[in-house]
Amino acid sequence: MKNFAMICSACILVLLLAGSSFGQIYLDGDDADWGAVPYAVEEWVNGEEGLYPDEVGAIVTDNVDIKSVKAVILENSLYWYLQFWGGPAWPNDAKKKEVDGVPVARSRGYYHVLLDLDNNVETGWKTDWYEAHYTTVGYLASQGFEGAEPIGAELWVEWGAKYFYPPPHNDSGGVKNDGVDEVMFWYTDWQEYDGVSDNDIKFDITEYAIQDPDSADGMMWQGTSLNQTSHNEDLANDSLRYFWWGHAWGDDFMEVGSELTPVIEYFEDKGFDFFNEGDVIGVAGFSETPADDWGVDITTRGQILCPKIKKRPSSITFDGDDSDWADVPMAVEEWVNGEEGLYPDEVGAIVTDNVDVKEVKAFVNPEEEAIYWFLRFWGGPAWPNDAKKKEVDGVPVSRTRGYYHVLLDLDNNIETGWKTDWYEAHYTTVGYLASQGFEDAEPLGAEVWVEWGAKYYYPPPHNDSGGIKNDGVDEVLAWLDDWSEYDGVSDNDIKFAVGEYAITDPDSATGMRHDGLVPNQDSQDQSLLTGVPEFFAHAWGEDFLEAGNTIAPIKKYFMTKTGEEFFKPGDVIGVCGFSETPADDWGVDITTRGEIVVGEVTAVAKDARVIEGYELANNYPNPFNPTTTINYRVPVNADVSIVIYNTLGQIVRTLVDSRVAEGMHSVVWDGRNDAGMSLPSGLYYYHLETDNFSETKKMMLLK
Repeated sequence: MKNFAMICSACILVLLLAGSSFGQIYLDGDDADWGAVPYAVEEWVNGEEGLYPDEVGAIVTDNVDIKSVKAVILENSLYWYLQFWGGPAWPNDAKKKEVDGVPVARSRGYYHVLLDLDNNVETGWKTDWYEAHYTTVGYLASQGFEGAEPIGAELWVEWGAKYFYPPPHNDSGGVKNDGVDEVMFWYTDWQEYDGVSDNDIKFDITEYAIQDPDSADGMMWQGTSLNQTSHNEDLANDSLRYFWWGHAWGDDFMEVGSELTPVIEYFEDKGFDFFNEGDVIGVAGFSETPADDWGVDITTRGQILCPKIKKRPSSITFDGDDSDWADVPMAVEEWVNGEEGLYPDEVGAIVTDNVDVKEVKAFVNPEEEAIYWFLRFWGGPAWPNDAKKKEVDGVPVSRTRGYYHVLLDLDNNIETGWKTDWYEAHYTTVGYLASQGFEDAEPLGAEVWVEWGAKYYYPPPHNDSGGIKNDGVDEVLAWLDDWSEYDGVSDNDIKFAVGEYAITDPDSATGMRHDGLVPNQDSQDQSLLTGVPEFFAHAWGEDFLEAGNTIAPIKKYFMTKTGEEFFKPGDVIGVCGFSETPADDWGVDITTRGEIVVGEVTAVAKDARVIEGYELANNYPNPFNPTTTINYRVPVNADVSIVIYNTLGQIVRTLVDSRVAEGMHSVVWDGRNDAGMSLPSGLYYYHLETDNFSETKKMMLLK
């Protein structure tokens, strides 16, 4: 047996050297991309018959016995890898029987990584016990086995599935689609579980399921899902954000990835500060199946190093309500309404109000590496747009399809990039109006187009639905394209993909609204296809579209292609709106030029107040006992109040209530109320308020 302390030290050294620059994991059932990731646990014990006594209840089936464990955090997603001593690992045929004299198999299993977020075996669930009996690592540790070491797990990350006895056997449980009943994923808080007494104190953080799963989904799937349940009320009721997860199986391994956003928010709400850059996180593998009467295999401790977590963009709430756009200045206001007869035929302009662009807004948040954009139309409902109508079997039906964009003049130079007065060898709307001397018509030279598009085929139950289920929705996509070499006039069609993002299994709900992270699927620059999910969001209102996209691949793409650095704070970028649909034979509407300044108007969410120079920092330490420090900054001399509230909203301590000079300040709280009495353990809130700014944060007092 190898020396696990040496292995883990080597793992940390490699990660320290690599930092967060490693960034290619593909959930594709091929583990070649895991080669650069060091082992957290290598060559864990093969649970052969007779190794463990009955009270351990261990799995001794090679294709579910864990051999090695790897894990890595990339941007804001956790990836993990379990290799087994045998294969095929899935379907695992964990239970076999005969039905009507025919041998059939049932596959069911749950596979996990356990994370010791504070790297302290004395806190969280100590993994040498589980459900009141020894685990494999616990038994080996009790025998003085050199490589056996439990962890204290705060977080359990789990993938699970049930394949009932497949049709056509009578015992299929009524499940169709290859007999697959469910494919699911969980994050669970196990801080208060001890294993020994079987206290069963665990709390759901998130739960996701594949809708209508089949055997293909059971082997490989990735996409975004709404959370189904959580002990945290905010996460349980969060129907606005979709969270990414995915998995794939090889012959003797599985690989899983999942977004960490809800986990970080969950523990922050409990007052715990996990996933900081440089944190050492303990990790163990864990499997349990009906094989051997639900015995489990839990490995020894490994560890990984936490990089800086990239926060998910959140400057706009994508809910189809445009009130959070109110303070964003117009880039283009009251663009021309393309009424019938305004444009000659050679322009090919859209003249349908619900796809004619009226207003354009946009802003770039360089810290989030995101662009947010907004198109308002002259009419509505803007989507579904019913762009093409016909009859099927005498029944009127409609097809909705369309592509909506902002075009970006990254260098703010009309002489470079695609000049938007021409598109596909004819005048655009802005080009025609400019040719007529229209005062407000000005094209731009676009290096990039940012696009949202979707296809709703004729919905079922009509015969012409193309076999598409889920409300007739075929695709919902976003594109980032390089158009710097396109000239429009000659229709040279020189454009290159920077990024393409698709919603997995789209339906009419996601066609109307989606806020999530998905991996880049196509790019001229193959280095941008990392497998790591990136920001893609949109929502439709009655007469507008609001959208958000990552700008990180655009920045990397042009730095590689031309050496130019775009999206620097203070950069002026030309912007215009652009729509094209089957209405009016694919006519297009392109607006006049507006402009935005990178870094201006960077956070306008309804629940956020952005006041330059004010700051309320996270208290430190957190959790704390007996004291914690709160740092804050004011940009001018100001009357400042900092008070502590309990969970009932009662003020328990006033820390600051005075005139404070501009600059950074600190105040210490000793866990006592205004009467000097020591307060009990629990969650508390600290609130800073001035005439121009207020903010509240949470902290945990633990005794």
